[in-house]
Amino acid sequence: MLNPNDIVYDVFAGVGPFAVPAGKKHVIVLANDLNPESYKWLEHNVNKNKTKISKNRFLQNVQTFNKDGRDFIKEDVKNHLLKLMEKENVDNRTIHIVMNLPAMAVEFLDSFVGLLKDVDKGFEKIQPLICHCYCFVKGVDDTKNKIMAEKLVENHMKIKLIHGVNLKEIAFVRNVAPNKDMMRVDLFLTSDILRNSSDDYIIVPTKRKCNKVVID
Repeated sequence: MLNPNDIVYDVFAGVGPFAVPAGKKHVIVLANDLNPESYKWLEHNVNKNKTKISKNRFLQNVQTFNKDGRDFIKEDVKNHLLKLMEKENVDNRTIHIVMNLPAMAVEFLDSFVGLLKDVDKGFEKIQPLICHCYCFVKGVDDTKNKIMAEKLVENHMKIKLIHGVNLKEIAFVRNVAPNKDMMRVDLFLTSDILRNSSDDYIIVPTKRKCNKVVID
């Protein structure tokens, strides 16, 4: 559920099937897509809906971008987070990062590791920060599908996922073909992740100690 004070970064927005409805709920949205044709229709759909509800904040709360997802994360998402961290007042909000490109979204997850490595304070102002990453796995059963999705994320981010710390939920979305399921991995992008370097094999919470190990 989205609340009016929430923020959404839609990395692979397409024509806006998620970004536009989110904008209608007065959520601040940064929506990106690399494909020029998709971006054209994303802007069209945003502008069309602005006209319909021009009396509310939707005129200002949806921004569109046409760039590579990795650049969007490292430039626009980062800069927006830094601005939030500089604010004196902290709104009661949740920040969502949507990565709905299941064929390759996991390949962009490492962009968040060390994204704010030069920042020392203000992380409490951007929490909770939840990344919703969609991926494909070889459909077997629910338990094995979740394990495969978890390993996909761990291998690309080079971190160890820990339930309740940096892992919120792994959910089945739908079956897309025989032996092929879509899954959604919901991650907490903690300060440990945002401040660490991608050279680390495992990022663990600061209160726990663990040696670095290579994930097979």
